[in-house]
Amino acid sequence: MPSLPVPTQTDAVIQNQTTGAVDFLKYQGTQIVASSLHDYGIGPAWKIVANGDFNGNGTQDLVAQNQTTGQLDFLYLDASANLVGSFMTSFGLPDVHGQGFFGTAAAGQNGPALISQLSDGRIDFLAFKFSGGSEIFSGSDLVEGTLGFPTLVGGGTQTVNSSMFSGQGTGFSGSVITQLSNGELDAVGFTGDIANGLFVSRTLLMPQTIGAFPVKVVNPDFSGGGQTTSSDVAGPAGTFGVQLLTQSNAGLGDVLYIDSGYGEPAANNTIGDLYASQTLTSIPGWNFVEGSFVAQELFPIV
Repeated sequence: MPSLPVPTQTDAVIQNQTTGAVDFLKYQGTQIVASSLHDYGIGPAWKIVANGDFNGNGTQDLVAQNQTTGQLDFLYLDASANLVGSFMTSFGLPDVHGQGFFGTAAAGQNGPALISQLSDGRIDFLAFKFSGGSEIFSGSDLVEGTLGFPTLVGGGTQTVNSSMFSGQGTGFSGSVITQLSNGELDAVGFTGDIANGLFVSRTLLMPQTIGAFPVKVVNPDFSGGGQTTSSDVAGPAGTFGVQLLTQSNAGLGDVLYIDSGYGEPAANNTIGDLYASQTLTSIPGWNFVEGSFVAQELFPIV
């Protein structure tokens, strides 16, 4: 596919390594042009790992996870990203790396499923439903065939019935992204849904991403909080791309754009190709984290 234009605006979220404070950012090109700093009092032991409308009030929320106990803290926010409530689980869970829509595990599930990974590489999808001010654990799907998978770095959904990359799955099938030790990315598609069982349908290695920084967020600008929101970067002639936000250990950010395979003839066979990137201003002492659904409320993508 031809190279698509890189969007001038990028929304991102960073978390301070020392205080745990969260800053929602708007980039114009490579420069930060707006921010909204919030300290939710969670401290550095809690990492922001997911976002979505988990209490069903129409605004986007954050999920933090304690890096020692594995407990989750759902941070309910208003439209200005102010904290209006929270709920902490009494139990720990495997490391969560983002969210996605894979069907619903039980009636009352408002937000997306959380995507977690066990120490042996297996991927587990976790569903919660909001009731009486609490998040009730309503389902888990530990996917067979994922033992030994590389590091999980995030998930996303093209639409309610489509994965991020064309032809990767059927049913309520989002996708996840894993990253090998050499930086190469692998997109994993599924068939089925979280209620009846998810199964790996296809993986897509992307050799052009070898050497990439660790991925921190999948589709930061385009994985909208709603199940039917496109997760693609629009391009000319109906083509689309998937956006990935990466960061070096020194704090340097880089946005990658990868061909999703949607909106182009199958004969082009460029799905998974890296067609553009954009280096962002370095922010030492801060980590990019999930939370772009919230950032989009503050700084709508135009």
